[in-house]
Amino acid sequence: MKRKRLTGFCLFLLFSLWGPAGSLHAQTVSEREIAQKTTSVRESARRSYLESIQLQTSQQYEEAARLMEQALAGFATVKDTVNMAAALRYLGDIHMRLGNNEAAMAHFHEAVAMARRSGRDELLMSALVDLRNAYRKTGNMEAYTATGLSVDSLVKLTGDKETIRESFLQKGTAAQETGDYKMAEYYFELYKKFSEQAEEPNRSYLLSIYFTHMRDLKVATGDYEAALRLGEQRIEADKRQTNLSNFMRYLPYISQANIYVALNDSARAMACLDSLRHATESGEASFRERFWIYTSRGLIHKKLNRYDLALKDYEEAERILAPHVGPTDDLWLNNLGNRAGAEYQLGKLEASRESYARYAEAKRERYGETSNEYSEALYYLANIEAFCGRIDEGCAHFVQSAEIFEANTREQLRFITGMERESYWKDIASRLQAMSAFAIKSGNTESTFTESCYDAHLFSKALLLETEKSLYKALQEQGTAEDRKNFATMEALLSKQKELSKDFQKNKEAVAELYDEIRRLDQTLTKNSRTYGDYTAFLNVRYRDIRDRLGKKELLVDFTDYFSDQKKQQYATYLIRPGREHPLLLATFTQESVDSLLDGRPVDVLSQKDPAAAAQKLLWDAIAPYAEAGSTIYYVPSGFLYRIALETIPMSDGRLLGERHRFVRLSSARELKNGKTAVEGERTATLYGGLQYDLDANTMVAESRKYNLSPLLAMRGSDLRGDSVFTPLPQTREEIKAIETILETGRFSVTPYSGSQGTEESFLSMDGRSPKILHIATHGFYYTPDEAKSSNYLSGYTDAMSLSGLVLAGANAAWRGDSLPDGVLGGILTAHSIARLDLSATDLVVLSACQTGQGQATAEGLFGLQRAFKKAGVGTMVVTLWRVSDLVTREFMTLFYEELARNKWNKRKAFDKARGAIREKYPEPFYWSAFVMVD
Repeated sequence: MKRKRLTGFCLFLLFSLWGPAGSLHAQTVSEREIAQKTTSVRESARRSYLESIQLQTSQQYEEAARLMEQALAGFATVKDTVNMAAALRYLGDIHMRLGNNEAAMAHFHEAVAMARRSGRDELLMSALVDLRNAYRKTGNMEAYTATGLSVDSLVKLTGDKETIRESFLQKGTAAQETGDYKMAEYYFELYKKFSEQAEEPNRSYLLSIYFTHMRDLKVATGDYEAALRLGEQRIEADKRQTNLSNFMRYLPYISQANIYVALNDSARAMACLDSLRHATESGEASFRERFWIYTSRGLIHKKLNRYDLALKDYEEAERILAPHVGPTDDLWLNNLGNRAGAEYQLGKLEASRESYARYAEAKRERYGETSNEYSEALYYLANIEAFCGRIDEGCAHFVQSAEIFEANTREQLRFITGMERESYWKDIASRLQAMSAFAIKSGNTESTFTESCYDAHLFSKALLLETEKSLYKALQEQGTAEDRKNFATMEALLSKQKELSKDFQKNKEAVAELYDEIRRLDQTLTKNSRTYGDYTAFLNVRYRDIRDRLGKKELLVDFTDYFSDQKKQQYATYLIRPGREHPLLLATFTQESVDSLLDGRPVDVLSQKDPAAAAQKLLWDAIAPYAEAGSTIYYVPSGFLYRIALETIPMSDGRLLGERHRFVRLSSARELKNGKTAVEGERTATLYGGLQYDLDANTMVAESRKYNLSPLLAMRGSDLRGDSVFTPLPQTREEIKAIETILETGRFSVTPYSGSQGTEESFLSMDGRSPKILHIATHGFYYTPDEAKSSNYLSGYTDAMSLSGLVLAGANAAWRGDSLPDGVLGGILTAHSIARLDLSATDLVVLSACQTGQGQATAEGLFGLQRAFKKAGVGTMVVTLWRVSDLVTREFMTLFYEELARNKWNKRKAFDKARGAIREKYPEPFYWSAFVMVD
């Protein structure tokens, strides 16, 4: 076998793990012989070790494993724990790549134990990271989280520069995986700083890693020009590593080609692919390296829509692999999946179906029949079966795929940290939600399969919100005092981090310090939560549970939306009817048709008489045959539908839909389990209105000192900037006076806040002891990230929970950017801050303010004030869909509470009567159709 040159990585290991041999002070011939034999064994082990690494780099795993076993035996003979640990790490990685997961895990565990014995922190760090990553790959999220804690503890205790440097790389990678790109870049830059202190050849190797990670980060953020520059720097760094193989030297051109494709520069992309030819000119390339060249070129052709050329490359890649590996090899599997996709694009449907069938079977054999990998393969197989006319087979495989995903989510969700939960959900949600599109395309709109589709829809909708709510409840009921303290601390630090992140460059060191502590607390709480009861039991709610909660004259309309094959946003709805064996799925309308109807006008036009017939036809006619006159219609919005109230759409006879049926808007179908229509229990109410937005410093201090808040709730940012101010709302003072009188007549204990009293401190003080009714009459706001750029106070925030909120007393100082007295909060109450509170005792929240029902619509739900109060545990909400009149809002709210008292505190009945009365007085939909009630 021709021996190849060492890579820079090999040299790094050589210099870092082995010091000089030193002198032998042998006193006898026997001792000298032993020393010489020891040296000989060590040198033989070194040679096997380095050649194994070279073979692994060339992806010749079987031979690499054999040589590494030889090296390990040699190191064990001379009791070299440092190199035993290193060899065990590589053996674990080799076996993981070969699919021998059990053997891989055993080697990783041995590597950790040996690294501890060696006393080398940097080696222990690497071994723990390997073990943690292996746990994630094998789906053991509980052990993954626990090992992450061990990694963080080691970094905190060690002073070793190499360990600290590697920790920055790991933190940056973790931050990128969770979508925190600013933190990822910060940690990668620290990794670069430490790497530049190393000596050659290690320095070039470490910088090559930095350029690779930063390049991929810029691709993720869409900054392709920066990604190209970083890719070129990676290539230059590789040139300084004189011992790189041809394959490793030209490998970065694959990434450069992909970036050029993203920039629609096919000529330069193909030029990069031509550069890959140099990787094989010397004849040194292994079969795996030659495979990578062809499969990478195929992927580029695919992105350029050159599927015929892509298929030829995939076929050649398969020919290269065939004599050497089996059908469960990772490379073979990935290539087979790519080939199946190209065959589909070329219209070779039966060939594609056969390839996807082989792909699924190999995934099952490789990863197991309960793995997410197998589930993903079944998803692809199901889709191609439908295109081939095998509808029943496709449905069966889709159901099997969903069942595996759901079972794994139930098992793993409890062991995934809060920081990782959203990225985990995104990985599974799109496939579960795709079932609705599949059902419509396949014509399975009322069958056992449709029921499975609805179960998948119900499972994924509001999963993150329900998990957070259930976890918080379990924490309060079953967690230790230390757990509850850690949770409160973490939530407070998250708020502080968000505020400081508005100007990340200025505050990046402070943000990073908070990030590290939040991550530690998150991992600790996740680890401890496994002792709680099953707080993911809400996932067990299925179609039949929802159906059986409906009465005879009730209908649930649960909307969903997805992008069709023509890239159009399509809306569909599940109709859940009592006594029906299965749900009915209907395709309804497209976003394109809605946009055409609106023609640039505001959404309240849909409640006007002029486009009434068109609005009714578009939004309701498909559902109408299943809605009995006088029935109760529960509905869950999706996408655009969050912006309107169905019940306000006019019918052809001039009446509203809400006059023909009783509509109940739900944040999730799971809310049907609440079933509460009236305000019940202890009669307490807190009212905010007539607030004074300009307060002098002395008044702010005096009001702030009335409340002994936990410092965890009272944290605020110091970097406030100027903006316009909020004007008084004189009608809100009259509003809460009238409501106070009505409630007191109904024997409520009422606490009103007006003028200077309605501060942020007063609101936060309700945490854990909120009233039965909470009424807030003030300014509300919701900004998109682009709109926020024009608001100095909000500029820098990008998430909807920070860009929506309520304005309380004294807020103008913070909004303008004035300095605040020490210990005084600013009065800008964001959705993020509200979501941290416990308002579970509150049955009714009335947000008498502008835009309180707006937010960012996602497949998970609506992010904004509605989500914030739901996460805080409230029952029913009254919100507004757009800016509302101060005068009309006061009249509506007064009528609403009068009707509450007259109708035995029945929320829905009171709301409908009040909105009807306002409509009679102010027929223009702008004034009355903005108000909606949400359960």
